[in-house]
Amino acid sequence: MPGNRLSEEALRKFSDSVFRLSDLSSFNDRSQFNLNGLMIRILTAIDGKKNMSRICNDTRIPLGMLYEPVARLVSLKLIKAIKKKTRILDESFFDTLTATLARFLGPIAAVLIDEAVADLKLTRGHFPANRVAELIVALSGEIKQKEKRLVFQKDMMKFLNAKGYLKGAKTE
Repeated sequence: MPGNRLSEEALRKFSDSVFRLSDLSSFNDRSQFNLNGLMIRILTAIDGKKNMSRICNDTRIPLGMLYEPVARLVSLKLIKAIKKKTRILDESFFDTLTATLARFLGPIAAVLIDEAVADLKLTRGHFPANRVAELIVALSGEIKQKEKRLVFQKDMMKFLNAKGYLKGAKTE
């Protein structure tokens, strides 16, 4: 992708990506790699735990500059993406969200939630828990009184913590 700009969505997904080093024991002694300094810096930062956003911060390499070298390292089979499981919010979350928001905004809460979910280009049936903060922030903006907005946020955080949504576990 030389010269091409990544879309905001592609860059966001890339920033969340986690890679691990490949098992190099299958490579023979004649395998040749043409690595530059940037690729070597990236290889030394990859640990199978940090996402690209964290590696960007640790190495001080701008995120946009990481994409092409990482893609090259993947194509050389020197690193592999780790597929992480994402917890999906269930209908009980949306029931509680609707009831909590309705305490502050009335019956329009359900419509506002549907609009906010759609604005995030997601659906209720497949809403990842790691995006719940975006939803709560968007809905909080609908509550004009600061004190009530903070109570809404606090109540939702208590619910998320009590249900274990903040800890991960349920997978898709």
